[in-house]
Amino acid sequence: MTEPAAERPPVTIVVPAHNEATVLGRCLRAVLRDAEPAEFAVLVVSNGSTDGTVARARELATSLGHPIDVLDIAAASKIAALRAAETRVAASAPGATRIYLDADVVLTTHAARLLAQALRGDEPRLAMARVDIDASASSWLVRQYYRAWTSTGYIDRQDAGSGVFALNSAGVARVGPLPDVINDDGYVARRFGRDEKIIVAATFQAYAARSAAALVRRRARIVNGNRQLDALLPLDSPALGSAGGSGQGGNLLAAVRGRRLPATSALVFIALTALARALAAWRRLTGSHALWSTDTTTRTDTTTPTDSATGRAQP
Repeated sequence: MTEPAAERPPVTIVVPAHNEATVLGRCLRAVLRDAEPAEFAVLVVSNGSTDGTVARARELATSLGHPIDVLDIAAASKIAALRAAETRVAASAPGATRIYLDADVVLTTHAARLLAQALRGDEPRLAMARVDIDASASSWLVRQYYRAWTSTGYIDRQDAGSGVFALNSAGVARVGPLPDVINDDGYVARRFGRDEKIIVAATFQAYAARSAAALVRRRARIVNGNRQLDALLPLDSPALGSAGGSGQGGNLLAAVRGRRLPATSALVFIALTALARALAAWRRLTGSHALWSTDTTTRTDTTTPTDSATGRAQP
């Protein structure tokens, strides 16, 4: 059961969307499927879209029976979309909890409620859910990469949103206007200490790149985004609490030695990681490190029923 609407602070779901017409329905259907009328305000910000994203968002407002506010800005920039969204929300519902949701991921209504509930109180807080990567439609190389990736310990130590995060109004004030960064999730996460971050008991579904080439391009952008953040907000900053190493290589080796991970999967992970780092270095050398690098291989709505408690796709 959900609490009476009068006792809940307002919640706005912000969905930045650049050419997301094919997957926007999957995203909004999932998060609004079990929502009560007016439980969430939804704001879709189309940033530089040329594929009918704006029209699709307006169609969904009618078909889903929930009000969906739509902004259309010219700049093909996620940061610009998030800034425009904050201007709108600050004017219409300044005390609202904000849930930021990438248009190509799936978050259930239940998970959205848990994020909102975790942010009660006046102290700045950041709430996140665990990411669940669906690589079922990906190539063998990509599947092996993510098979190894799950052995690196990232999920256990996840401290950034990876496509979904939420802030209470005090948290929004803490973050302030977003600078021009590649990794918005990571920037926000680095503005909070460990005791100010909450991981809720829910997952959201993200979709792996279909091809190894697309995965390498995506990972190269992440590498350069993290390098940028290391210069802007070093991990040993007092605001971040104690920093710790990833232990990625050690975890992989232990998984292989313990026969929990085939050596071939580990080798694929190492090779694709090396290629991504090389591409990232090339982009820095050529001045193209901030390329958007949208992975179009995942922009297909392969909707399946989802379990409202876990957010995982059902067989």
